[in-house]
Amino acid sequence: MTTRREVPLAGDTLAWVHAELAEIKSRLAIAQQAADQSRALASDAADTSYQVRAALGQFDGLGGVIQHLQDDLRALREQLARAQDDIHSLRQSREESERHEAAESERVRQFQNDTTRRFGDVSRQIEAWLERVTGVEEHSRRNLELLSQVAMRLEPIENSLAEADTTYSRTVATLSRLDQEMQRISGAVLALQSEDHGHRERSNTAFEVLRRLETEVEALKGEVNKIGRIEDRVELVQAERTRHNERLNEISAELHAIDTRLNQNDERSALIEARMAALQEDLRLLRENLQLERERLGAYLNSLRDLQADMRKRQIVALEKEIRDIRARAFDVAPE
Repeated sequence: MTTRREVPLAGDTLAWVHAELAEIKSRLAIAQQAADQSRALASDAADTSYQVRAALGQFDGLGGVIQHLQDDLRALREQLARAQDDIHSLRQSREESERHEAAESERVRQFQNDTTRRFGDVSRQIEAWLERVTGVEEHSRRNLELLSQVAMRLEPIENSLAEADTTYSRTVATLSRLDQEMQRISGAVLALQSEDHGHRERSNTAFEVLRRLETEVEALKGEVNKIGRIEDRVELVQAERTRHNERLNEISAELHAIDTRLNQNDERSALIEARMAALQEDLRLLRENLQLERERLGAYLNSLRDLQADMRKRQIVALEKEIRDIRARAFDVAPE
C-alpha cells in the first residue's frame, strides 16, 4: 500500500516538474520574444541613429557649402569694394581730365582770341603799309610824269639851241631863260632826287616792315598749326573721355551683374538658412525621438532584466524546493 501510495506521489512530482519545466519554457519563450522585440527596437534605434548620422552628414555638407558661399559673398563684396574704388578713381580722373580739358580749352580760346587780335593788328598794319606804299608809288609815278614833262620841255629848248646859231639875240635871251629854267629844273631835280632818295628809304623801310610782317605771318601760321595740334590733342582727350565713359558703363554693367549675383546669392543663402533651420528642427525632433526611444529601450531592458532576475530567482527557489522534496522523498523511500 505504501508503494502504491508513493508511486502516485512520484508521478505527481514528475508532473509538477514537467509543469514547472513547461512554465519555465513558456517563460523562456516569452523572454525570447521580449529579446526579439528588444533586438527589433535596437535595430529601429540603429536605423534612427543612421538616419540621424546621415542628416548630420548632410548638415555638415551644407555647412561646407554655406562656408563656400560665404567666402564667395566675401570675395564678391571685396570685388565690389575694389570696383567702387576703381569707379571713384576713374571719376576723379575723369573730373581731372575735364578740368584739364576746360583749362586747355580756355587757354586755346584765349590763344585763338589773342592770335585773331594780333592777326587783325598785323592785317591793319599791312593795309596801312600797303596804303603808304601805294602813296609812295603814286608819288613816284607823279615824279616820273614830271620828269617826262621836263624832258618834253627840254625838247623845244634843244630846238631853240639849234636855232641859236641864226639868232644870237634870241639865243642870249633864250640862254638867260634857259639858265633860269635850268637852275629851277636843277633845283627841282635835286629836290626830286632827295625826295626820291627819301622815297627809296621809305620803300626799303616798308619792304623791311613787310618782311617782318611776313615773318610774323609765318610765326602766326606756326601758332595756327600749334592750334591745330592742340585741337588734335583736344580730340584725343575727348576720345579718352569717351573711352572712360565706355569703361564706366562697362563697370556699371559689371556692378549690376555683381548686384544681381549678390541678390541671387542672398536668396540662395536665405533658402539655405531656411533649409538649415528646417533641418535643425528635424534634427531636434530626431534627437528627441531618439532620446524617447532610448528611454523606452532602457526601460524595457530594465524590465526585461528584472523579469529575468525574477525568473532566475523563482527557478532557483523552485529547483531548491524540488531538490529538497526529492531528497526528503529519497530519505523517506530509503528506510522502506
